[in-house]
Parts: sequence; structure tokens; C-alpha cells
Amino acid sequence: MYKRIGHPNPSMRTKMTTNRQLNDITIRATEHQSAHEAIQHLDVSGDDHAILVGRKYLTTKRAEVEKIAAAGIEFAYLVDHHGKIMTIPVNDR
Repeated sequence: MYKRIGHPNPSMRTKMTTNRQLNDITIRATEHQSAHEAIQHLDVSGDDHAILVGRKYLTTKRAEVEKIAAAGIEFAYLVDHHGKIMTIPVNDR
């Protein structure tokens, strides 16, 4: 669904490519090992959203999430609902 190109630094720029539409976008996001870690990171970072793109757990700003959605890339918001991690799909086909 997408490719990451660039620096392995946790705070990175990520290039995403959708195979269906061949849209390339670059976003600024922090990658995490798990959904739980991404949600916890929101409390200490300036990031607005925890998301799941492909198999990557990311935290990022609202503007970056809007770019992903506008490009038609499938992703899901990660939310803590009474101690359980839930996903809210976007651009799901």
C-alpha cells in the first residue's frame, strides 16, 4: 500500500504511495512499535492523532492526516475507548 523512504529516525518524513492511484505524498510523523505506544505518545508530544497506515503505527499533526485522507490512502485512526484500542477506518474499500 505504501513505501517509507528516508531516515530511520523515529521522527521522520515518510513518503507514501498508493498502488491504485499512484499518488505520492510526504508527511512528517513519528513511528511507534504498537498502537498502545502511539496513543500514549499523544500525551507527551505535540501530535494530534495516532493512526495506523498499512502496518505502521504513527502519530502526527492534523494537517498531515488530512493530506493522507485527501490522497485516498487507506488508514485508521487509533483511539482509546474505555481502555480498549479501537480503529476508525478512513478511505476503506
